[in-house]
Amino acid sequence: MKGVILIVLLISICCGSVVAQNCDSSMVIQRLILPGDTDNNIPWEPRHHVYINPDCAPKNVLLVHLPGTGDNPSSTTYFPIVAANNGYHAVVLKYKNNNGSAFTACNGSSDPDCYLNFRKETLEGIDYSTDVDVDSTNSIYNRIEKLLVYLEANYPAENWGQFLSGNAIQWDKIILSGHSQGGGHAPVAGIDHSIKRILMFAAPNDPSTFFNAPANWTTAVHSTPDSCYYGFMHQGDSTIGKVHTQYDIWNNLGLGAYGDTINVDSSAPPYSLSRELTTGTPVSWNLGLGPHIVMLLDNNTPLDGNGQPVFQPVWEYMLGVDEFVGLNESQEKTNVSIYPNPSEGLLQIEANGLERMKIYSIGGENVFDRTFMPQDNEHSINVEHLESGMYLVELLFSNGQAQVKKIRLR
Repeated sequence: MKGVILIVLLISICCGSVVAQNCDSSMVIQRLILPGDTDNNIPWEPRHHVYINPDCAPKNVLLVHLPGTGDNPSSTTYFPIVAANNGYHAVVLKYKNNNGSAFTACNGSSDPDCYLNFRKETLEGIDYSTDVDVDSTNSIYNRIEKLLVYLEANYPAENWGQFLSGNAIQWDKIILSGHSQGGGHAPVAGIDHSIKRILMFAAPNDPSTFFNAPANWTTAVHSTPDSCYYGFMHQGDSTIGKVHTQYDIWNNLGLGAYGDTINVDSSAPPYSLSRELTTGTPVSWNLGLGPHIVMLLDNNTPLDGNGQPVFQPVWEYMLGVDEFVGLNESQEKTNVSIYPNPSEGLLQIEANGLERMKIYSIGGENVFDRTFMPQDNEHSINVEHLESGMYLVELLFSNGQAQVKKIRLR
């Protein structure tokens, strides 16, 4: 396995898990909130959908789900209800997703940052792209903020304000999820923000036929730890091109460090702790998108004999409902700094009590191994012999702690 199992155990501590609970599912509350009611400058578009179950002990974690191109929150209700019935606050956000898809705009573009700029403008409302038109008022970030302010003002007992600090979104308390286009926006948000978890359904759909490669942004160093990214797709999804391109993108994001893809149809939670989940379940076609939407959207996702979503265990695993991880977050208290990142091959490490450093390729191969004197707190490392690309750095300390960092060499 070339170190993959060890990396899985070490990195899994980053994004945390919570334990499943029993509460009365009939108590779940669904609210439909007009975007214009949260901010007078936002158009009165289809409503945000908001879910909470007051009978469940709150996890103090917010699920924000972003629908795909041209889709509305009303298409996805099973998934946020599952979250609410496990104690999460949940929102399916209406945002500016009717400007066409990033794939249509950027697949053949000669601009290497076309996908990144399209998605950042949709998230931030800053004029990065000529292919999409989203101002700051209608950005995803502003719509999340204004919705939380509205919910806190109107339902203060439910504590929606805990997910804001002033005007700043508390990303460490938020699971950002998305389908198709929304599933590409979510990991781009993870470049600048350390988000609790990022869930990608049939996404990101960012291949480039011009460059014959996934979009550049997929190899960028991101603030959200690799272990907190989860993907789920249908094996027959060819909506946006070759299916294997999706695996390439997932691996660029670091998901491949947690083992091979897992078919959830023949596996049970915790799916070998894989972050790359697939299904081959038969689909009913809807406008030719069957495999692209079957894992999530209400009209296509399969139900069992009791009318419950077949993929509920997969969703709960991705959300972190059950305690599948054996290590505690308190093990990652040692302060570490590795710079520059990206690097031309010379790394500076500042860490107290560092005894050993290993570097693994994204595929899990151990390509560097060095021991240190733990009394030294500064180390200069030359890795110019390694090829350009993404790597995982495993750090072992004299106090028994361990950390894994991601670096990019160029």
